[in-house]
Amino acid sequence: MDIDSFLDLAQRRRSIRRFKPDPVPDEHVDKVLEATRWAASGANSQPWDFVVVKDPEQKKAIADIFVEAGRHSREVDKRFPFGPDAHQVEKLVGAPVLIAVCGDPRFMEFYPLSARRDQIFYVSLGAAMQQLHLAAAALGLASCWGTVNEQTEAGLKGLLGIPAHMQVLEVFSLGYPAYVPGAGYRRDLAAMTHKGRFDAARMRTDADLEELMAKRARPDIYSSVRDGGARGS
Repeated sequence: MDIDSFLDLAQRRRSIRRFKPDPVPDEHVDKVLEATRWAASGANSQPWDFVVVKDPEQKKAIADIFVEAGRHSREVDKRFPFGPDAHQVEKLVGAPVLIAVCGDPRFMEFYPLSARRDQIFYVSLGAAMQQLHLAAAALGLASCWGTVNEQTEAGLKGLLGIPAHMQVLEVFSLGYPAYVPGAGYRRDLAAMTHKGRFDAARMRTDADLEELMAKRARPDIYSSVRDGGARGS
Protein backbone atom coordinates (compact mmCIF):
# COMPACT_ATOMS: atom_id res chain seq x y z
CA MET A 1 0.00 0.00 0.00
CA ASP A 2 1.36 3.42 -0.92
CA ILE A 3 1.05 6.38 1.44
CA ASP A 4 -1.83 7.97 -0.47
CA SER A 5 -3.86 4.75 -0.22
CA PHE A 6 -3.12 4.57 3.49
CA LEU A 7 -4.14 8.20 4.00
CA ASP A 8 -7.37 7.51 2.12
CA LEU A 9 -8.08 4.59 4.45
CA ALA A 10 -7.32 6.65 7.56
CA GLN A 11 -9.55 9.48 6.36
CA ARG A 12 -12.43 7.12 5.46
CA ARG A 13 -12.48 5.45 8.86
CA ARG A 14 -15.42 6.63 10.96
CA SER A 15 -17.01 5.69 14.25
CA ILE A 16 -20.41 4.36 13.17
CA ARG A 17 -23.19 3.65 15.66
CA ARG A 18 -25.87 2.06 13.48
CA PHE A 19 -25.37 -1.14 11.51
CA LYS A 20 -27.08 -3.23 8.88
CA PRO A 21 -28.35 -6.61 10.12
CA ASP A 22 -26.14 -8.43 7.59
CA PRO A 23 -23.84 -10.91 9.33
CA VAL A 24 -20.09 -10.32 9.26
CA PRO A 25 -18.20 -13.35 7.88
CA ASP A 26 -15.95 -15.09 10.38
CA GLU A 27 -13.10 -14.62 7.91
CA HIS A 28 -13.49 -10.85 8.19
CA VAL A 29 -13.48 -10.96 11.98
CA ASP A 30 -10.34 -13.10 11.87
CA LYS A 31 -8.61 -10.65 9.51
CA VAL A 32 -9.50 -7.71 11.74
CA LEU A 33 -8.02 -9.47 14.75
CA GLU A 34 -5.00 -10.63 12.75
CA ALA A 35 -4.24 -7.00 11.95
CA THR A 36 -4.84 -6.05 15.57
CA ARG A 37 -2.39 -8.59 16.98
CA TRP A 38 0.41 -7.16 14.81
CA ALA A 39 0.28 -3.82 16.61
CA ALA A 40 3.40 -2.47 18.27
CA SER A 41 3.62 -3.01 22.04
CA GLY A 42 6.08 -2.16 24.77
CA ALA A 43 8.76 -4.87 25.08
CA ASN A 44 6.70 -6.81 22.51
CA SER A 45 4.54 -7.81 25.49
CA GLN A 46 1.33 -8.04 23.43
CA PRO A 47 -0.73 -7.49 26.60
CA TRP A 48 -4.12 -8.03 24.95
CA ASP A 49 -6.86 -10.62 24.64
CA PHE A 50 -10.13 -10.36 22.73
CA VAL A 51 -13.58 -11.75 23.45
CA VAL A 52 -15.76 -12.00 20.32
CA VAL A 53 -19.50 -11.93 20.97
CA LYS A 54 -22.20 -12.70 18.40
CA ASP A 55 -24.95 -14.27 20.50
CA PRO A 56 -28.00 -11.96 20.62
CA GLU A 57 -28.69 -12.69 24.28
CA GLN A 58 -25.12 -11.89 25.24
CA LYS A 59 -25.23 -8.66 23.25
CA LYS A 60 -28.46 -7.68 24.98
CA ALA A 61 -26.89 -8.39 28.38
CA ILE A 62 -23.87 -6.26 27.46
CA ALA A 63 -26.16 -3.43 26.40
CA ASP A 64 -28.03 -3.67 29.72
CA ILE A 65 -24.72 -3.34 31.57
CA PHE A 66 -23.81 -0.20 29.62
CA VAL A 67 -27.27 1.32 30.01
CA GLU A 68 -27.23 0.85 33.77
CA ALA A 69 -23.74 2.31 34.02
CA GLY A 70 -24.83 5.23 31.83
CA ARG A 71 -27.63 6.10 34.22
CA HIS A 72 -25.13 6.21 37.05
CA SER A 73 -22.78 8.36 34.95
CA ARG A 74 -25.53 10.92 34.35
CA GLU A 75 -25.93 11.29 38.11
CA VAL A 76 -22.26 11.99 38.76
CA ASP A 77 -21.50 14.01 35.61
CA LYS A 78 -24.19 16.55 34.83
CA ARG A 79 -22.15 18.39 32.20
CA PHE A 80 -21.36 15.67 29.70
CA PRO A 81 -24.08 15.24 27.03
CA PHE A 82 -24.71 11.52 27.33
CA GLY A 83 -26.99 10.11 24.65
CA PRO A 84 -30.29 8.34 25.31
CA ASP A 85 -30.31 4.70 26.38
CA ALA A 86 -31.84 3.68 23.05
CA HIS A 87 -28.72 4.81 21.16
CA GLN A 88 -26.49 2.70 23.41
CA VAL A 89 -28.72 -0.33 22.89
CA GLU A 90 -28.79 0.24 19.13
CA LYS A 91 -25.00 0.43 18.94
CA LEU A 92 -24.47 -2.80 20.89
CA VAL A 93 -27.47 -5.01 20.12
CA GLY A 94 -27.68 -3.86 16.50
CA ALA A 95 -24.05 -4.68 15.73
CA PRO A 96 -23.55 -8.20 14.34
CA VAL A 97 -20.27 -8.54 16.26
CA LEU A 98 -18.95 -7.15 19.53
CA ILE A 99 -15.29 -7.41 20.50
CA ALA A 100 -14.24 -6.83 24.10
CA VAL A 101 -10.62 -5.69 24.30
CA CYS A 102 -8.90 -6.90 27.47
CA GLY A 103 -5.49 -5.95 28.83
CA ASP A 104 -3.35 -7.96 31.21
CA PRO A 105 -1.60 -5.53 33.59
CA ARG A 106 0.84 -8.24 34.75
CA PHE A 107 2.82 -7.44 31.61
CA MET A 108 3.77 -4.07 33.08
CA GLU A 109 6.43 -6.01 34.97
CA PHE A 110 8.24 -6.43 31.63
CA TYR A 111 8.70 -2.69 31.26
CA PRO A 112 11.70 -0.73 32.63
CA LEU A 113 11.46 0.40 36.23
CA SER A 114 12.46 3.89 35.10
CA ALA A 115 9.53 4.09 32.67
CA ARG A 116 5.91 5.06 33.17
CA ARG A 117 4.82 1.45 33.05
CA ASP A 118 1.10 2.17 32.96
CA GLN A 119 1.65 4.56 30.07
CA ILE A 120 3.46 1.91 28.02
CA PHE A 121 0.67 -0.55 28.81
CA TYR A 122 -2.16 1.72 27.69
CA VAL A 123 -0.31 3.07 24.64
CA SER A 124 0.28 -0.53 23.52
CA LEU A 125 -3.41 -1.34 23.82
CA GLY A 126 -4.31 1.89 22.05
CA ALA A 127 -2.08 0.93 19.13
CA ALA A 128 -3.85 -2.42 18.85
CA MET A 129 -7.27 -0.79 18.91
CA GLN A 130 -6.34 1.70 16.20
CA GLN A 131 -5.33 -1.19 13.97
CA LEU A 132 -8.68 -2.80 14.69
CA HIS A 133 -10.42 0.37 13.48
CA LEU A 134 -8.32 0.57 10.32
CA ALA A 135 -8.59 -3.12 9.45
CA ALA A 136 -12.37 -2.92 9.75
CA ALA A 137 -12.45 0.09 7.43
CA ALA A 138 -10.24 -1.72 4.90
CA LEU A 139 -12.83 -4.51 4.75
CA GLY A 140 -15.73 -2.11 4.26
CA LEU A 141 -16.88 -2.61 7.83
CA ALA A 142 -17.83 0.04 10.35
CA SER A 143 -16.56 0.09 13.91
CA CYS A 144 -17.22 2.04 17.06
CA TRP A 145 -15.62 1.66 20.44
CA GLY A 146 -17.45 1.86 23.73
CA THR A 147 -15.33 2.86 26.68
CA VAL A 148 -15.56 0.67 29.78
CA ASN A 149 -15.58 2.17 33.27
CA GLU A 150 -15.38 0.48 36.66
CA GLN A 151 -19.10 -0.20 36.76
CA THR A 152 -19.36 -1.72 33.29
CA GLU A 153 -16.13 -3.65 33.79
CA ALA A 154 -17.48 -5.59 36.76
CA GLY A 155 -20.57 -6.65 34.83
CA LEU A 156 -18.62 -7.58 31.71
CA LYS A 157 -16.16 -9.72 33.65
CA GLY A 158 -18.99 -11.68 35.20
CA LEU A 159 -20.88 -12.08 31.93
CA LEU A 160 -17.90 -13.00 29.75
CA GLY A 161 -15.84 -14.97 32.28
CA ILE A 162 -12.93 -12.53 32.15
CA PRO A 163 -10.40 -13.13 34.97
CA ALA A 164 -10.52 -10.70 37.87
CA HIS A 165 -6.98 -9.36 37.36
CA MET A 166 -7.61 -8.39 33.74
CA GLN A 167 -8.76 -4.96 32.61
CA VAL A 168 -11.56 -4.54 30.09
CA LEU A 169 -10.87 -1.34 28.18
CA GLU A 170 -13.33 -1.15 25.30
CA VAL A 171 -16.18 -3.02 23.67
CA PHE A 172 -16.08 -2.56 19.91
CA SER A 173 -19.20 -2.74 17.75
CA LEU A 174 -18.49 -4.17 14.31
CA GLY A 175 -20.69 -4.49 11.23
CA TYR A 176 -21.70 -3.01 7.92
CA PRO A 177 -22.67 0.67 8.23
CA ALA A 178 -26.35 1.56 8.04
CA TYR A 179 -25.56 5.08 6.81
CA VAL A 180 -22.80 6.97 5.07
CA PRO A 181 -21.26 9.66 7.27
CA GLY A 182 -20.12 12.97 5.91
CA ALA A 183 -16.62 14.36 6.09
CA GLY A 184 -14.95 14.07 9.46
CA TYR A 185 -13.56 17.08 11.29
CA ARG A 186 -9.88 17.33 12.15
CA ARG A 187 -7.79 20.30 13.21
CA ASP A 188 -5.47 21.71 10.57
CA LEU A 189 -2.10 19.97 10.59
CA ALA A 190 -0.29 23.29 10.86
CA ALA A 191 -2.21 24.14 14.04
CA MET A 192 -0.89 21.09 15.86
CA THR A 193 2.62 20.81 14.47
CA HIS A 194 5.54 22.58 16.15
CA LYS A 195 9.00 22.83 14.59
CA GLY A 196 11.92 22.46 16.99
CA ARG A 197 10.10 23.86 20.02
CA PHE A 198 6.52 23.96 21.21
CA ASP A 199 4.93 27.25 20.19
CA ALA A 200 2.78 28.12 23.21
CA ALA A 201 1.24 31.04 21.32
CA ARG A 202 -0.62 28.51 19.15
CA MET A 203 -1.86 26.38 22.01
CA ARG A 204 -5.62 26.33 22.36
CA THR A 205 -6.80 28.45 25.25
CA ASP A 206 -9.28 27.52 27.96
CA ALA A 207 -11.78 29.75 26.17
CA ASP A 208 -11.23 27.79 22.94
CA LEU A 209 -11.98 24.55 24.78
CA GLU A 210 -15.11 25.99 26.36
CA GLU A 211 -16.30 27.14 22.94
CA LEU A 212 -15.68 23.70 21.49
CA MET A 213 -17.65 22.03 24.26
CA ALA A 214 -20.51 24.50 23.81
CA LYS A 215 -20.70 23.75 20.09
CA ARG A 216 -20.65 19.99 20.63
CA ALA A 217 -22.89 19.80 23.71
CA ARG A 218 -25.40 17.40 22.24
CA PRO A 219 -26.19 13.73 22.90
CA ASP A 220 -23.85 12.52 20.15
CA ILE A 221 -20.87 14.69 21.01
CA TYR A 222 -18.43 12.79 18.85
CA SER A 223 -20.40 12.53 15.60
CA SER A 224 -22.63 15.62 15.76
CA VAL A 225 -25.82 14.11 14.31
CA ARG A 226 -26.89 10.57 13.59
CA ASP A 227 -28.30 10.66 10.06
CA GLY A 228 -26.71 9.99 6.71
CA GLY A 229 -25.01 13.37 6.72
CA ALA A 230 -23.36 12.84 10.07
CA ARG A 231 -19.78 13.79 10.67
CA GLY A 232 -18.18 10.65 12.02
CA SER A 233 -15.55 10.86 14.72
